[in-house]
Amino acid sequence: MESIKQRLSVYEQRTVCRMATLLDPRFKKSGFQHSSNAEQAATCFENELANFPVKETASNQPVAPDSSIQDTLFDFLGERSMNNSVNSRVDAILTKRQYLERAIVGQDIDPLLWMKVNQTDFPAIGSLFAKYLCIPATSVESERTFSKAGQIISERRTRLKEKNVNILLFLNRNSWLK
Repeated sequence: MESIKQRLSVYEQRTVCRMATLLDPRFKKSGFQHSSNAEQAATCFENELANFPVKETASNQPVAPDSSIQDTLFDFLGERSMNNSVNSRVDAILTKRQYLERAIVGQDIDPLLWMKVNQTDFPAIGSLFAKYLCIPATSVESERTFSKAGQIISERRTRLKEKNVNILLFLNRNSWLK
């Protein structure tokens, strides 16, 4: 276990792995071995949210006062809300805090399904999910495994049982863990 922890700890220092761990609602900050890596991931998460382009929705746009209303007593409130600008850094901090303070979900929950359900609460995080929790569009690993299976099952090894071939493939593909 110590060897595995030592070999896999370098992944906590990679931005993509940090973000994927933090974005996964099953882990968030508790998925890190070192709290410093969790804090750096939270900072990176906040920066990503702050740089995220804000889409103007009906709830974000201030409502112009109706000109048919004759009462001008509360006009100053409408003008003040029209002048308020959206501060992306503050929104990022609030979104980060709301997301991280939510309870960690069970291990049996699909993170992408969780995001689909909570899309209205965290619209900016949805795009980060698509960016960091996506499946790589490549077949290289499966092709390597098939190639290695072809090397293991040769003319001299045609009578290997399926179980033994699976064990040999597993050991071969994971030999770097030693």
